[in-house]
Amino acid sequence: MISSLIWPLIAGVTAVGLELYYRNADHWPWWAAIGGVVITYGVYRAVHDGPTFLTGIATFQLFTMLSRVVASVLILKEQLSKGNLVAAVGLLFVVIVGRVWR
Repeated sequence: MISSLIWPLIAGVTAVGLELYYRNADHWPWWAAIGGVVITYGVYRAVHDGPTFLTGIATFQLFTMLSRVVASVLILKEQLSKGNLVAAVGLLFVVIVGRVWR
């Protein structure tokens, strides 16, 4: 159960980290392929370790959304929109219901 939360967290943070790098870089470096492998394996483990396919994908999306919110507020100094908060709360609800229901 814990690994079905840790792998999506690793994959989500890696995805947002690569997005932040790409947003400020002039080109896509060769070592970004390592991050792609980490993301792919993290999503794979989230789907296979989680209670259901939908819960695994929603967990990955939740951690990605939360990482983007934190990055946009703390790193990029952008204003947070209400839509992002509604999406994060909705994903949190889906993940909780998906884990409790099974």
